[in-house]
Amino acid sequence: SFFSNTGTSGATDVSGNVVTTSNFGTVMSQFLVIREVLKAESEQPADLLTYTTDNTVFLNTEQVYVNGILQSYGATEDYTVSNGNTVNFNAGRVEAGDEVTITYIKG
Repeated sequence: SFFSNTGTSGATDVSGNVVTTSNFGTVMSQFLVIREVLKAESEQPADLLTYTTDNTVFLNTEQVYVNGILQSYGATEDYTVSNGNTVNFNAGRVEAGDEVTITYIKG
């Protein structure tokens, strides 16, 4: 993970794995995943409830979309995340012709 408590605030040097103003672009290009497709519209999986990301999701950084609409996190909402890379939808949230994408920071 690139989040750390080490380093000096406002410094331009990188101490370990700290994100600074000078390395922000480089770090984000290595760790930020934008619109990873979990299910394409044309895909017809047997299970419409569970999807796996390519990488571990850094806790609470994900944004999940169904057909471009941002979904709400929570057991009584649209989805939850388990095991660091599994997105679990509640019943009825994803249908056969839907596209599911996720944006997140790798953990």
